[in-house]
Amino acid sequence: MIGSQFWSSAHGAVTWCDGDTGCTQPISPTNSLVGSVASDFLSLSIEAITDDLYVALTPFYDNGSTANAGAVTLLNAAKSCPIGEIDEYKSFFGETAGGGPLISYVWDAVGVRLLIAQPASTKISAFDPNSVAVADGNWSADATWCLGVPQEGYSVYIGDKTVTVDVDTAEIKNLEVQEGSLVFSDASGQASSSADASQAAGKTLSFSGDWLYNGTFTGDSGTVSLTGSGEQSLISAVDIAFNNLTVAAGAIFVDGAYPDHFSVTGTLTNTGIIRKTKPVNSDPVGDIGSLSTVSVPFGLSGVVIASDFDMGNVTVDWIESSYPDTEGNVDTGRYWTITATNTVAASLTAPMRFTPTDKDKLCHYVESAWVCAASSVEATNKTITLNDIADVNGSWTGQQNSASNLIILPFIFKNSTISVE
Repeated sequence: MIGSQFWSSAHGAVTWCDGDTGCTQPISPTNSLVGSVASDFLSLSIEAITDDLYVALTPFYDNGSTANAGAVTLLNAAKSCPIGEIDEYKSFFGETAGGGPLISYVWDAVGVRLLIAQPASTKISAFDPNSVAVADGNWSADATWCLGVPQEGYSVYIGDKTVTVDVDTAEIKNLEVQEGSLVFSDASGQASSSADASQAAGKTLSFSGDWLYNGTFTGDSGTVSLTGSGEQSLISAVDIAFNNLTVAAGAIFVDGAYPDHFSVTGTLTNTGIIRKTKPVNSDPVGDIGSLSTVSVPFGLSGVVIASDFDMGNVTVDWIESSYPDTEGNVDTGRYWTITATNTVAASLTAPMRFTPTDKDKLCHYVESAWVCAASSVEATNKTITLNDIADVNGSWTGQQNSASNLIILPFIFKNSTISVE
Protein backbone atom coordinates (compact mmCIF):
# COMPACT_ATOMS: atom_id res chain seq x y z
CA MET A 1 0.00 0.00 0.00
CA ILE A 2 1.47 3.30 -1.13
CA GLY A 3 0.15 6.76 -0.29
CA SER A 4 0.65 9.45 -2.94
CA GLN A 5 -0.93 12.61 -1.54
CA PHE A 6 0.43 14.84 -4.36
CA TRP A 7 -0.85 12.65 -7.23
CA SER A 8 -2.78 14.49 -9.98
CA SER A 9 -2.74 18.08 -8.68
CA ALA A 10 -2.91 16.78 -5.12
CA HIS A 11 -6.09 14.75 -5.59
CA GLY A 12 -4.07 12.15 -3.71
CA ALA A 13 -4.21 8.36 -3.92
CA VAL A 14 -3.74 5.09 -2.04
CA THR A 15 -2.36 2.45 -4.43
CA TRP A 16 -2.35 -1.28 -3.77
CA CYS A 17 0.89 -3.04 -4.75
CA ASP A 18 2.37 -6.50 -4.36
CA GLY A 19 5.04 -6.39 -1.69
CA ASP A 20 7.39 -8.51 -3.76
CA THR A 21 6.84 -7.30 -7.32
CA GLY A 22 5.77 -3.72 -6.70
CA CYS A 23 3.58 -1.66 -9.06
CA THR A 24 4.02 -1.21 -12.80
CA GLN A 25 0.69 0.38 -13.78
CA PRO A 26 0.00 4.13 -13.63
CA ILE A 27 -2.08 5.29 -10.68
CA SER A 28 -5.78 5.42 -11.59
CA PRO A 29 -9.22 4.82 -10.02
CA THR A 30 -9.05 1.23 -11.34
CA ASN A 31 -6.16 0.30 -9.04
CA SER A 32 -6.24 2.98 -6.34
CA LEU A 33 -8.44 4.92 -3.99
CA VAL A 34 -8.27 8.52 -5.26
CA GLY A 35 -9.40 11.97 -4.17
CA SER A 36 -12.36 13.65 -5.84
CA VAL A 37 -10.89 17.10 -6.55
CA ALA A 38 -7.52 18.84 -6.65
CA SER A 39 -5.97 19.62 -3.26
CA ASP A 40 -7.85 16.86 -1.44
CA PHE A 41 -4.44 15.46 -0.47
CA LEU A 42 -5.93 11.98 -0.02
CA SER A 43 -3.69 9.75 2.15
CA LEU A 44 -1.91 12.65 3.84
CA SER A 45 -1.73 10.28 6.80
CA ILE A 46 -2.14 6.46 6.87
CA GLU A 47 -2.22 4.63 10.20
CA ALA A 48 -2.45 0.90 11.00
CA ILE A 49 -5.16 -0.28 13.41
CA THR A 50 -4.81 -4.08 12.89
CA ASP A 51 -2.61 -6.34 10.75
CA ASP A 52 -4.92 -5.81 7.77
CA LEU A 53 -6.93 -2.67 8.51
CA TYR A 54 -5.63 0.86 8.08
CA VAL A 55 -7.10 4.35 8.33
CA ALA A 56 -6.39 7.08 5.78
CA LEU A 57 -6.88 10.62 7.08
CA THR A 58 -7.63 13.31 4.51
CA PRO A 59 -7.95 16.54 6.50
CA PHE A 60 -8.28 18.86 3.49
CA TYR A 61 -11.11 16.99 1.76
CA ASP A 62 -13.94 19.31 0.63
CA ASN A 63 -17.34 17.88 1.51
CA GLY A 64 -19.27 19.51 -1.32
CA SER A 65 -19.20 23.24 -0.67
CA THR A 66 -17.83 22.72 2.85
CA ALA A 67 -14.11 23.37 2.40
CA ASN A 68 -11.53 21.33 4.33
CA ALA A 69 -14.22 19.37 6.16
CA GLY A 70 -11.99 16.28 6.19
CA ALA A 71 -12.51 12.59 5.50
CA VAL A 72 -11.68 9.32 7.25
CA THR A 73 -11.38 6.11 5.20
CA LEU A 74 -11.06 2.53 6.41
CA LEU A 75 -8.70 0.43 4.24
CA ASN A 76 -8.35 -3.35 3.98
CA ALA A 77 -4.84 -4.27 2.87
CA ALA A 78 -5.65 -8.00 2.75
CA LYS A 79 -8.16 -7.39 -0.06
CA SER A 80 -6.52 -4.32 -1.63
CA CYS A 81 -9.64 -2.22 -1.24
CA PRO A 82 -11.40 0.10 -1.59
CA ILE A 83 -10.55 1.54 -4.97
CA GLY A 84 -12.16 4.27 -7.09
CA GLU A 85 -13.04 7.83 -6.17
CA ILE A 86 -13.63 8.58 -2.52
CA ASP A 87 -17.36 8.72 -1.71
CA GLU A 88 -19.84 8.32 1.15
CA TYR A 89 -19.74 4.52 0.88
CA LYS A 90 -16.00 4.36 1.44
CA SER A 91 -15.43 7.22 3.85
CA PHE A 92 -16.73 9.29 6.72
CA PHE A 93 -17.00 12.99 5.81
CA GLY A 94 -16.61 15.90 8.20
CA GLU A 95 -19.37 18.47 8.49
CA THR A 96 -17.63 21.76 9.40
CA ALA A 97 -15.56 24.04 7.17
CA GLY A 98 -11.94 23.96 8.29
CA GLY A 99 -12.63 21.17 10.78
CA GLY A 100 -10.81 18.41 8.89
CA PRO A 101 -7.36 18.88 10.48
CA LEU A 102 -8.93 18.49 13.95
CA ILE A 103 -10.67 15.16 13.27
CA SER A 104 -9.46 12.17 15.31
CA TYR A 105 -10.68 8.61 15.73
CA VAL A 106 -10.65 5.53 17.97
CA TRP A 107 -11.06 1.98 16.63
CA ASP A 108 -13.89 0.10 18.34
CA ALA A 109 -12.79 -3.53 17.92
CA VAL A 110 -15.92 -4.87 19.66
CA GLY A 111 -18.38 -2.91 17.53
CA VAL A 112 -16.12 -3.20 14.46
CA ARG A 113 -16.38 0.51 13.69
CA LEU A 114 -14.61 3.84 13.99
CA LEU A 115 -15.57 6.36 16.66
CA ILE A 116 -14.79 9.73 15.11
CA ALA A 117 -14.44 13.02 17.01
CA GLN A 118 -15.10 16.35 15.25
CA PRO A 119 -14.03 19.09 17.70
CA ALA A 120 -15.06 21.83 15.24
CA SER A 121 -18.69 20.72 15.50
CA THR A 122 -18.40 19.20 19.00
CA LYS A 123 -19.62 15.84 17.71
CA ILE A 124 -18.60 12.22 18.17
CA SER A 125 -19.91 9.90 15.45
CA ALA A 126 -19.90 6.12 15.00
CA PHE A 127 -18.85 5.15 11.46
CA ASP A 128 -19.92 1.63 10.55
CA PRO A 129 -17.91 0.15 7.65
CA ASN A 130 -20.14 0.24 4.59
CA SER A 131 -20.17 -2.84 2.37
CA VAL A 132 -18.61 -2.39 -1.07
CA ALA A 133 -18.63 -5.43 -3.34
CA VAL A 134 -15.12 -6.25 -4.57
CA ALA A 135 -15.79 -9.65 -6.17
CA ASP A 136 -18.58 -11.70 -7.72
CA GLY A 137 -20.01 -14.01 -5.08
CA ASN A 138 -22.60 -14.74 -2.41
CA TRP A 139 -24.00 -12.15 -0.04
CA SER A 140 -22.92 -14.30 2.93
CA ALA A 141 -19.29 -14.66 1.77
CA ASP A 142 -16.69 -12.42 3.38
CA ALA A 143 -14.64 -12.51 0.17
CA THR A 144 -17.42 -10.71 -1.71
CA TRP A 145 -17.04 -7.53 0.35
CA CYS A 146 -14.21 -5.14 1.07
CA LEU A 147 -14.95 -4.84 4.78
CA GLY A 148 -17.00 -7.94 5.50
CA VAL A 149 -20.54 -9.22 5.09
CA PRO A 150 -23.19 -6.45 5.32
CA GLN A 151 -24.74 -6.15 8.74
CA GLU A 152 -27.97 -4.47 9.79
CA GLY A 153 -27.53 -0.72 9.43
CA TYR A 154 -24.77 -0.99 6.81
CA SER A 155 -25.03 0.61 3.38
CA VAL A 156 -24.30 -1.55 0.34
CA TYR A 157 -22.64 -0.46 -2.90
CA ILE A 158 -22.42 -2.78 -5.91
CA GLY A 159 -20.50 -1.32 -8.83
CA ASP A 160 -19.68 -3.80 -11.60
CA LYS A 161 -19.94 -7.01 -9.55
CA THR A 162 -22.64 -9.69 -9.31
CA VAL A 163 -23.79 -10.49 -5.79
CA THR A 164 -26.17 -13.37 -5.05
CA VAL A 165 -28.39 -12.98 -1.98
CA ASP A 166 -28.23 -16.43 -0.40
CA VAL A 167 -29.69 -15.52 3.01
CA ASP A 168 -33.38 -15.57 3.91
CA THR A 169 -33.40 -11.91 4.97
CA ALA A 170 -30.77 -9.27 4.23
CA GLU A 171 -31.24 -6.19 6.44
CA ILE A 172 -29.33 -3.08 5.39
CA LYS A 173 -29.59 0.72 5.33
CA ASN A 174 -28.94 2.09 1.82
CA LEU A 175 -28.54 0.23 -1.47
CA GLU A 176 -26.82 1.49 -4.62
CA VAL A 177 -26.35 -0.68 -7.69
CA GLN A 178 -24.64 0.71 -10.77
CA GLU A 179 -23.73 -1.50 -13.74
CA GLY A 180 -23.46 -4.58 -11.51
CA SER A 181 -26.10 -7.17 -10.61
CA LEU A 182 -28.00 -8.18 -7.49
CA VAL A 183 -29.30 -11.75 -7.80
CA PHE A 184 -31.51 -13.49 -5.25
CA SER A 185 -31.00 -17.23 -4.90
CA ASP A 186 -33.98 -19.59 -4.92
CA ALA A 187 -35.22 -21.65 -1.98
CA SER A 188 -32.51 -24.27 -2.56
CA GLY A 189 -29.76 -21.65 -2.39
CA GLN A 190 -29.02 -21.69 -6.12
CA ALA A 191 -28.76 -18.46 -8.07
CA SER A 192 -31.87 -17.48 -9.95
CA SER A 193 -31.72 -17.85 -13.71
CA SER A 194 -33.19 -14.38 -14.19
CA ALA A 195 -30.82 -11.79 -15.59
CA ASP A 196 -29.10 -9.14 -13.51
CA ALA A 197 -31.13 -8.23 -10.41
CA SER A 198 -33.79 -10.74 -9.40
CA GLN A 199 -35.61 -12.04 -6.37
CA ALA A 200 -36.60 -15.61 -5.64
CA ALA A 201 -38.75 -17.61 -3.25
CA GLY A 202 -38.29 -16.97 0.44
CA LYS A 203 -35.70 -14.21 0.07
CA THR A 204 -36.26 -10.71 1.43
CA LEU A 205 -34.21 -7.56 1.02
CA SER A 206 -35.10 -5.20 3.84
CA PHE A 207 -33.68 -1.70 3.95
CA SER A 208 -34.22 1.34 6.16
CA GLY A 209 -32.56 4.00 3.98
CA ASP A 210 -32.48 4.89 0.31
CA TRP A 211 -32.36 2.96 -2.97
CA LEU A 212 -30.44 4.04 -6.10
CA TYR A 213 -30.53 1.65 -9.05
CA ASN A 214 -29.13 1.93 -12.57
CA GLY A 215 -29.10 -1.71 -13.68
CA THR A 216 -31.68 -4.20 -14.91
CA PHE A 217 -34.15 -5.57 -12.37
CA THR A 218 -36.24 -8.73 -12.80
CA GLY A 219 -38.58 -9.73 -9.96
CA ASP A 220 -39.21 -13.43 -9.29
CA SER A 221 -40.87 -14.49 -6.03
CA GLY A 222 -39.07 -12.45 -3.38
CA THR A 223 -39.90 -9.40 -1.30
CA VAL A 224 -38.41 -5.93 -0.98
CA SER A 225 -39.33 -4.29 2.31
CA LEU A 226 -38.98 -0.65 3.41
CA THR A 227 -38.57 -0.58 7.18
CA GLY A 228 -37.23 2.89 7.93
CA SER A 229 -38.68 5.64 10.08
CA GLY A 230 -39.54 8.61 7.88
CA GLU A 231 -38.72 9.27 4.23
CA GLN A 232 -36.91 6.66 2.12
CA SER A 233 -35.98 7.85 -1.36
CA LEU A 234 -36.16 5.30 -4.19
CA ILE A 235 -34.61 6.45 -7.46
CA SER A 236 -34.18 4.29 -10.53
CA ALA A 237 -33.13 5.05 -14.08
CA VAL A 238 -34.85 1.87 -15.27
CA ASP A 239 -38.17 0.10 -14.80
CA ILE A 240 -38.32 -1.87 -11.55
CA ALA A 241 -41.00 -4.57 -11.33
CA PHE A 242 -41.07 -5.74 -7.72
CA ASN A 243 -42.68 -9.08 -7.00
CA ASN A 244 -43.78 -8.33 -3.42
CA LEU A 245 -43.28 -4.86 -1.98
CA THR A 246 -43.85 -3.98 1.67
CA VAL A 247 -43.89 -0.44 3.09
CA ALA A 248 -43.85 -0.86 6.86
CA ALA A 249 -45.59 1.38 9.37
CA GLY A 250 -43.58 4.57 9.84
CA ALA A 251 -41.84 4.27 6.47
CA ILE A 252 -42.48 6.80 3.69
CA PHE A 253 -41.68 5.46 0.21
CA VAL A 254 -40.65 8.61 -1.70
CA ASP A 255 -40.82 7.70 -5.37
CA GLY A 256 -38.08 9.90 -6.82
CA ALA A 257 -38.29 8.58 -10.38
CA TYR A 258 -39.90 10.50 -13.23
CA PRO A 259 -41.51 9.06 -15.28
CA ASP A 260 -43.04 6.22 -13.25
CA HIS A 261 -40.51 3.38 -13.04
CA PHE A 262 -41.90 1.26 -10.18
CA SER A 263 -44.57 -1.44 -10.40
CA VAL A 264 -45.61 -4.49 -8.37
CA THR A 265 -46.52 -7.83 -9.95
CA GLY A 266 -47.25 -9.70 -6.71
CA THR A 267 -48.52 -8.29 -3.40
CA LEU A 268 -48.15 -4.65 -2.36
CA THR A 269 -48.50 -4.18 1.40
CA ASN A 270 -48.63 -0.54 2.45
CA THR A 271 -48.95 0.22 6.15
CA GLY A 272 -46.84 3.38 5.79
CA ILE A 273 -47.06 6.10 3.13
CA ILE A 274 -46.27 5.98 -0.59
CA ARG A 275 -45.47 9.48 -1.91
CA LYS A 276 -45.10 10.77 -5.46
CA THR A 277 -44.46 14.33 -6.64
CA LYS A 278 -44.90 15.44 -10.25
CA PRO A 279 -45.56 18.65 -12.14
CA VAL A 280 -49.05 19.01 -13.63
CA ASN A 281 -48.58 21.69 -16.27
CA SER A 282 -51.03 22.28 -19.11
CA ASP A 283 -49.57 22.53 -22.60
CA PRO A 284 -49.98 25.73 -24.63
CA VAL A 285 -51.39 25.08 -28.12
CA GLY A 286 -51.97 27.29 -31.13
CA ASP A 287 -51.03 30.91 -31.70
CA ILE A 288 -53.57 32.37 -29.31
CA GLY A 289 -52.11 30.69 -26.23
CA SER A 290 -54.97 28.33 -25.46
CA LEU A 291 -54.19 25.37 -23.24
CA SER A 292 -54.59 21.64 -23.71
CA THR A 293 -55.50 19.28 -20.89
CA VAL A 294 -52.75 17.14 -19.43
CA SER A 295 -53.45 13.92 -17.54
CA VAL A 296 -50.74 12.85 -15.08
CA PRO A 297 -50.54 9.44 -13.34
CA PHE A 298 -48.95 9.29 -9.89
CA GLY A 299 -47.07 5.98 -9.79
CA LEU A 300 -48.03 3.26 -7.36
CA SER A 301 -50.79 5.39 -5.80
CA GLY A 302 -52.95 4.78 -8.88
CA VAL A 303 -54.14 8.40 -8.75
CA VAL A 304 -54.49 10.39 -12.00
CA ILE A 305 -54.86 14.19 -12.00
CA ALA A 306 -55.84 16.18 -15.09
CA SER A 307 -56.09 19.92 -15.58
CA ASP A 308 -56.36 22.64 -18.23
CA PHE A 309 -54.20 24.87 -16.05
CA ASP A 310 -50.76 25.00 -14.46
CA MET A 311 -50.97 23.30 -11.07
CA GLY A 312 -47.20 23.43 -10.47
CA ASN A 313 -45.78 20.53 -8.48
CA VAL A 314 -48.38 18.18 -7.04
CA THR A 315 -47.64 15.67 -4.27
CA VAL A 316 -49.86 12.64 -3.67
CA ASP A 317 -49.55 10.64 -0.43
CA TRP A 318 -51.26 7.24 -0.46
CA ILE A 319 -52.19 5.85 2.97
CA GLU A 320 -53.70 2.37 3.00
CA SER A 321 -55.90 2.83 6.07
CA SER A 322 -59.08 4.64 6.96
CA TYR A 323 -58.92 8.40 7.46
CA PRO A 324 -58.78 9.22 11.22
CA ASP A 325 -62.18 9.19 12.92
CA THR A 326 -63.91 8.12 9.70
CA GLU A 327 -67.09 6.07 10.09
CA GLY A 328 -69.83 4.56 7.98
CA ASN A 329 -69.71 4.49 4.21
CA VAL A 330 -66.51 6.53 3.92
CA ASP A 331 -64.58 4.13 6.15
CA THR A 332 -63.15 2.32 3.11
CA GLY A 333 -59.61 1.60 4.29
CA ARG A 334 -57.75 3.91 1.89
CA TYR A 335 -57.21 7.63 1.48
CA TRP A 336 -54.94 10.11 -0.28
CA THR A 337 -53.61 13.51 0.73
CA ILE A 338 -52.95 15.84 -2.19
CA THR A 339 -50.88 19.03 -2.11
CA ALA A 340 -50.71 21.25 -5.21
CA THR A 341 -48.64 24.40 -5.61
CA ASN A 342 -51.39 26.28 -7.46
CA THR A 343 -55.12 26.16 -6.71
CA VAL A 344 -56.80 25.66 -10.08
CA ALA A 345 -59.61 23.54 -11.49
CA ALA A 346 -58.75 19.88 -12.06
CA SER A 347 -60.17 16.36 -12.24
CA LEU A 348 -59.21 13.43 -10.06
CA THR A 349 -59.33 9.68 -10.69
CA ALA A 350 -58.59 7.34 -7.78
CA PRO A 351 -58.60 3.53 -7.34
CA MET A 352 -60.90 1.93 -4.79
CA ARG A 353 -60.48 -1.17 -2.64
CA PHE A 354 -63.98 -2.17 -3.75
CA THR A 355 -65.60 -2.42 -7.17
CA PRO A 356 -67.53 0.86 -7.53
CA THR A 357 -71.07 1.28 -8.86
CA ASP A 358 -72.91 4.40 -9.98
CA LYS A 359 -73.97 4.94 -6.35
CA ASP A 360 -70.38 5.31 -5.13
CA LYS A 361 -68.52 8.60 -4.81
CA LEU A 362 -65.18 10.32 -4.27
CA CYS A 363 -65.15 12.24 -1.00
CA HIS A 364 -63.14 15.36 -0.14
CA TYR A 365 -62.60 16.38 3.49
CA VAL A 366 -63.68 20.03 3.67
CA GLU A 367 -64.21 22.03 6.86
CA SER A 368 -64.48 18.93 9.06
CA ALA A 369 -66.98 17.21 6.77
CA TRP A 370 -66.85 14.85 3.83
CA VAL A 371 -68.09 16.28 0.52
CA CYS A 372 -68.94 13.47 -1.89
CA ALA A 373 -69.65 13.33 -5.63
CA ALA A 374 -68.70 11.44 -8.77
CA SER A 375 -68.59 12.16 -12.49
CA SER A 376 -67.98 8.56 -13.60
CA VAL A 377 -66.97 5.13 -12.33
CA GLU A 378 -64.98 2.35 -13.96
CA ALA A 379 -65.73 -1.07 -12.50
CA THR A 380 -62.99 -2.90 -14.41
CA ASN A 381 -60.22 -0.69 -13.04
CA LYS A 382 -62.08 -0.03 -9.77
CA THR A 383 -61.74 3.72 -10.19
CA ILE A 384 -63.96 6.74 -9.52
CA THR A 385 -63.45 10.04 -11.36
CA LEU A 386 -64.60 13.49 -10.32
CA ASN A 387 -64.30 16.39 -12.78
CA ASP A 388 -64.27 20.18 -12.38
CA ILE A 389 -62.87 20.28 -8.86
CA ALA A 390 -62.07 23.85 -7.83
CA ASP A 391 -59.34 22.82 -5.35
CA VAL A 392 -57.89 19.31 -5.04
CA ASN A 393 -55.79 20.12 -1.97
CA GLY A 394 -56.58 18.05 1.11
CA SER A 395 -57.59 14.48 1.89
CA TRP A 396 -59.70 12.20 -0.31
CA THR A 397 -61.29 8.79 0.12
CA GLY A 398 -64.00 6.65 -1.47
CA GLN A 399 -67.62 6.33 -0.39
CA GLN A 400 -69.28 2.97 -0.89
CA ASN A 401 -73.09 3.24 -1.36
CA SER A 402 -73.89 6.90 -0.64
CA ALA A 403 -75.85 7.73 2.47
CA SER A 404 -78.10 10.72 2.99
CA ASN A 405 -76.45 11.75 6.26
CA LEU A 406 -73.32 13.03 4.49
CA ILE A 407 -72.94 16.77 3.99
CA ILE A 408 -72.90 17.85 0.33
CA LEU A 409 -71.38 21.22 -0.57
CA PRO A 410 -71.90 21.66 -4.32
CA PHE A 411 -70.24 25.06 -4.51
CA ILE A 412 -66.75 23.56 -4.25
CA PHE A 413 -67.12 21.91 -7.64
CA LYS A 414 -67.20 23.71 -10.96
CA ASN A 415 -70.07 23.02 -13.38
CA SER A 416 -70.93 19.72 -11.65
CA THR A 417 -74.32 18.17 -11.05
CA ILE A 418 -74.28 16.58 -7.59
CA SER A 419 -77.05 14.44 -6.21
CA VAL A 420 -77.71 12.90 -2.84
CA GLU A 421 -78.59 9.20 -3.03
